[in-house]
Amino acid sequence: GISQDSNELDIIASAAAALGYELVDYTYVVTGDRYLILREKSEDPTVEGNPHRRYWGTYVFKLGDSRPMAIEVPHPLSEVNTFEMGVQLFEHLGAQVLLIASAHREAQPNFEADVIVAENRRNMFQLVHQVILRENSSRSHTPPVSEGSRANKHDAENGGIHRDGYLVTQVRGFRPYMPYLRGITDQREDEWLVDADIVLSLGKEVAYGPDIPAKVRRLEQDLRDLGYSIGYFDGSKKYIRFATQGNLQYQFAETHNMGTLVHLWVNRDIRNLYQSHADTDRLTILLKKMGIRTERQDLSQWLPSLVEDREPLLDRSTYSGKFAEMIELAQQYQDLWNVAYLLRLRRIAKGIGHRLAYVVDQASHQEYLVIYPRWLRDPPFVSQGKAGRVILINLHVKNGPVRHLRPDEINSAAIANFIKKREPVLVISGGGDS
Repeated sequence: GISQDSNELDIIASAAAALGYELVDYTYVVTGDRYLILREKSEDPTVEGNPHRRYWGTYVFKLGDSRPMAIEVPHPLSEVNTFEMGVQLFEHLGAQVLLIASAHREAQPNFEADVIVAENRRNMFQLVHQVILRENSSRSHTPPVSEGSRANKHDAENGGIHRDGYLVTQVRGFRPYMPYLRGITDQREDEWLVDADIVLSLGKEVAYGPDIPAKVRRLEQDLRDLGYSIGYFDGSKKYIRFATQGNLQYQFAETHNMGTLVHLWVNRDIRNLYQSHADTDRLTILLKKMGIRTERQDLSQWLPSLVEDREPLLDRSTYSGKFAEMIELAQQYQDLWNVAYLLRLRRIAKGIGHRLAYVVDQASHQEYLVIYPRWLRDPPFVSQGKAGRVILINLHVKNGPVRHLRPDEINSAAIANFIKKREPVLVISGGGDS
């Protein structure tokens, strides 16, 4: 584990300062988890010791219970949304370390800024990678299962991942097809089409079964639980581009027999699900001016509190068309980002006694539209004979089935699962009139 001794942390902070880095002790208020963050100091020339940033990367270490796993993001700029997905996987999997490169892989001639190129051995990203594997290769990962530890509970239920060595998961991006093949090869494009959401590559081809380490199979199951289809680099034609033996971090792990490195190649369509909107703050200001409620909430706690201990939400068939129309307007807003659709949606909601809110989930940073009956939040609570539904619409996802749940099925775990799987729409409603 990572040391929490204050004297040792002071020593680390002093050593980091000599390289233009600072050590940040950070507690995530949503989960209560504590992290140490090594990051470059401000590029402000007045900051002593670092007049200019070097873009050597940012490194996050989880304190306390964690899974013996590092998540690496070597190309956060050129492989779009691998940064966002890497951060989410780091939190979801309870990994120990997160490594994020800072420079674009083409920032220097001849890819000298690319942290995975074998010729660029002297880089901070590779140094942290080596230290993590060296430190963990000599440790026995058999901590007790503590109450409330998601990582350790998962490990205990799956045979004890801590006894299976250290795993480095490098998040990469790919397109499902290879457009540069057009016109220069007589091969049919469908022979190269990769239909898996994620391809796992161990650097060399593997067959399904005993060739795949147990810790990688557990990672595969974690990803399948999120709803993703998985393929493996097996040497076949369509997977040949996922042979990554030239990767610097892979070479170190293999040469020194320290842990296992798996490349997690993510289809562009899946990475787009993790896209964050840079203009969230500006949108919030605009929506407030339009009279649309805006909130930042831990949705897994907020939504259950909205419907708990309530009388059943009653559906009236006369309103079904209105709810369908509101969902359609939300999807049209996603296509064009034209707030006029939200104004129309709000008018319809108001006409049937509902409200519209824009909510950013604190944990995942995903953006949602929430439609709910006014009487759920406006006391005194009187719902006898009233109809209504609560509808949660993910603004990052457009395609997929609508999930339906009853109010008595709503709890923190159900909402967290909906968010984790990045499903498009959740409808909470009861039965017909009664």
